[in-house]
This record gives sequence, C-alpha cells and structure tokens, in this order.
Amino acid sequence: GDGGGDASQQLLGDSELPLPSTVFIDSVKASTGFGQLVKRILAIAEASCDDYLPRDVPDVLSAVARLNHDMSKGALESFEARIVSDINKYSPNEIATTFWAFAVMERDMGEVTRNVLQRRAVTVSKNFTPEMARVLMWAFARLDFDPDRRLVLALHRALAV
Repeated sequence: GDGGGDASQQLLGDSELPLPSTVFIDSVKASTGFGQLVKRILAIAEASCDDYLPRDVPDVLSAVARLNHDMSKGALESFEARIVSDINKYSPNEIATTFWAFAVMERDMGEVTRNVLQRRAVTVSKNFTPEMARVLMWAFARLDFDPDRRLVLALHRALAV
C-alpha cells in the first residue's frame, strides 16, 4: 500500500481527537442504526455551517471521511468558507484533521483554504506532535500538494522531537 493507513490511524485514535461538538453529538443521539447515522451526518454536512463552532468543521469533515461518503461541492465550499473565516481559532489537531479529511475524501481544497491552513500551521507549528506532523505529510502526499518551505521545515522540527 501507500502507507496512508498508518498515518491516518494515528490521527484517528480516539485519544487524538477532541470530544465531538454538541451538533455532532445531537446528530448521533437522533440516529438509529448506522444507515441513519450516515444520513444525519451528511445532512448536517450539507446544511449551512453558520452555527458551527470552529472545531465542528474538522469534526464533520473527519466523520464524513471516516464513513467513506462524498460531500457535494456546495457543502465543501461552505465548509471551506468557514475554515477561512475561523482559521485563527484552529489548533494543530484541527489543521491536521482538516487536511487528513480532504486527503481521505480525495477532494482538492481551494487555493485560499489551502493557503490559510498552511499559514496557520506554520504559526502553530511548535505545538505539532510528531503524529500530527506525520499525518500532515501523509495528507500532502495524498493530495499531491507541495507545501510551503517554512511549513516543511516546521514539520521536520516536530518530527525531530
């Protein structure tokens, strides 16, 4: 294989992700069975994300990617707009989760979204764990994305810890 499974599993371990948001928990509570859960998650993902907390976007993107379902272009654009508007609130884990989700879904994010995520990653890079750095590098390879040199150096520093 491409080695992607190992990196994605490191990010997806329950101990790595923050607790789900209220929106996500409510969708799970309202669901009965896996099929219904998938439908609820996708309905949330397709809805306007104006009321989402900043961490809701990576949570929902990650859930959709985990369930191996696709999102409409409109929903992705809505999520990307929210990422751009909330970028200064993004933690290293939320950055890694967002890139991971796009890579797993095999969806290219817009240039603006990619650039703001990348700039934020450089800003918070001292807080990246080696696992997050590996996940980001895996996602970049999967997305065929050549990150900014400053980010590559920051990720190498995180791996050297």
